[in-house]
Amino acid sequence: MSSNTLKSVFSKLFIPWFVLIIIISILLYKQLFDTAIKPLENISRINISKTSNIIYRSMGNIKRDLTFLSNNLVVQDSSFLENSNDVELLANFFKAFSEASGLYDQIRWIDNSGMELIRVNLKKNKAIIVPPEQLQSKAKRYYFLNSLKLNKNELYFSPVDLNIEHGKIEVPWKPIIRAIIPIYNQEETRTGFIVLNYLAGGLLNDVRKSNIADNINFFLVNKEGYWLLSPIQNQEWGFMFSQPELNMKATYPSSWNVINQKERGSFFDQYGMWHFESISLNDKKQNIFHWKAIIHLPQNKISEIFYKTLLQIVAIAITFILLAFFVCLKISKNIVKIKEINNELTQSKKELEESLAHLKETQDELIQVSKLSSMGLMVAGVAHELNTPIGSAQITLTSLNDDCVEFEKAYLKGLCKSDVDNFIARYNEGSLIIQSNLTRSANLVKSFKRLAVERRCEEEKYFNLSLLIDDLHRAIWSQNNDLAKLIIITIPKFLEVKSFPGAIGQVVENLVSNAFIHGLHSKPHGEILITASKTDTSAQLLIEVSDNGCGIEEEPLSSIFEPFYTTRRGSGGMGLGLHLTFQLVTQVLKGTLNVESELNVGTKFIVKIPLAD
Repeated sequence: MSSNTLKSVFSKLFIPWFVLIIIISILLYKQLFDTAIKPLENISRINISKTSNIIYRSMGNIKRDLTFLSNNLVVQDSSFLENSNDVELLANFFKAFSEASGLYDQIRWIDNSGMELIRVNLKKNKAIIVPPEQLQSKAKRYYFLNSLKLNKNELYFSPVDLNIEHGKIEVPWKPIIRAIIPIYNQEETRTGFIVLNYLAGGLLNDVRKSNIADNINFFLVNKEGYWLLSPIQNQEWGFMFSQPELNMKATYPSSWNVINQKERGSFFDQYGMWHFESISLNDKKQNIFHWKAIIHLPQNKISEIFYKTLLQIVAIAITFILLAFFVCLKISKNIVKIKEINNELTQSKKELEESLAHLKETQDELIQVSKLSSMGLMVAGVAHELNTPIGSAQITLTSLNDDCVEFEKAYLKGLCKSDVDNFIARYNEGSLIIQSNLTRSANLVKSFKRLAVERRCEEEKYFNLSLLIDDLHRAIWSQNNDLAKLIIITIPKFLEVKSFPGAIGQVVENLVSNAFIHGLHSKPHGEILITASKTDTSAQLLIEVSDNGCGIEEEPLSSIFEPFYTTRRGSGGMGLGLHLTFQLVTQVLKGTLNVESELNVGTKFIVKIPLAD
């Protein structure tokens, strides 16, 4: 066994499998990595959705409260300010509402100039009405200036920030969102604003709790990128303490650039995996305020998943590479061994080819002998059929020749009238015998000539098969009473086909004649049944001619379509009828002719002819 040959065969087998294993391993790695990261992505999307729902639900409650307060008839009528009792009544209404809801640090009614008309503060769950002398003007505050742009039934939510008292951030921190709605009287004139200082600490705590998950960081940032919520609480509220470094723009600059430009999305970068969604509390057309809810999977966590998945794939790939190596090595050895055996067989093949060539020559010689034998049978049949009429004519001619010699001798001796009459009578009789035998010979020669005709010159056309068979019955079979009474025809009256009517008529006539002569020659009370129909697909015509006669033995059944085969040669049969019929069916009609027979039961000929479209 050649080592170079083995290496060549092994390389051709192993390298494709090696490449395939590597490709499959890469694809499998991607699938496993996606499978491992998918649960974290799902958790991120769920948490983002929960965060949005919590915030929007809380903002919806604020909108409901603002709408409720603004629809108060007393609030909508500014004339009540002239009556101190009405003012006190409204202030007490605000106080009761503040204590009942427990959500608002302040509830205020501000006029169109920005001056507080009523303010209720919430201190330790106790609502306090601020005295008129302590009310302040908010005309220069940003939230009041933004509220001046509002139309009827529009609301404004301020950015969230920490509450400031006396110029300092209140401790503990108190996150506040200011919600404002304008008030219109019945004359559609704005009479002021309802302002709710919403205590956002509870909302932010609910958001923080809903996003506690292993390996995942949750951020809630304002539109400038400052953290409102972060896993590292020291990062929160940087904008309130003038600490610009506590900002996503500073910590994750490229990530923030992507997040800040889109409403929502997800992506991977050098910092890890990000999922984010914008939360806009005001009308999006105002573009006044929004938050970003962000889920961050750090890069070190992704690296852990990466290396864990990679280790699994490498182990699987090495296992299959080793398996492929040994399998390919085994197959390569077998291939090389087979090649060696093939080389050994090459010489034997050459010897066999030489023997096959000699066998071919012998086979050709046998074929020629078979052809000559078949030709000999045909010539023997022709000779046998012609021998009787020609021999009879020859004997008659010899007899007439002898009569002429005797007549000549009688003439020299002297003739009498009786001699002349006898000679003429014998001559006429002999002439008739010779003419009859020569006519029979001529007809026989014409039958043999028909065997050379490949097909009749006839065009396909539509015709009624039932009428065709009826015409045969009237014109031919009815001339023979013995035959006519045996025939039974069961063909649909309206069976229209497109084919060669002359050839089909000849085939049926021949098969009926064969059944009458050979099948029922010893059974005068039998029957010949002719049936015809189209196949289920109407692509073929099926014709059957059957009899209940003597049947055909199994041995000659396979030879009945051969030329000159007959079982009644001594009774006038030439063995050409069924052969001619077979030629018509297969050559002219392009169909098939088969026979079924059982001895002493009967014979059935089955013709299948393809029909033209």
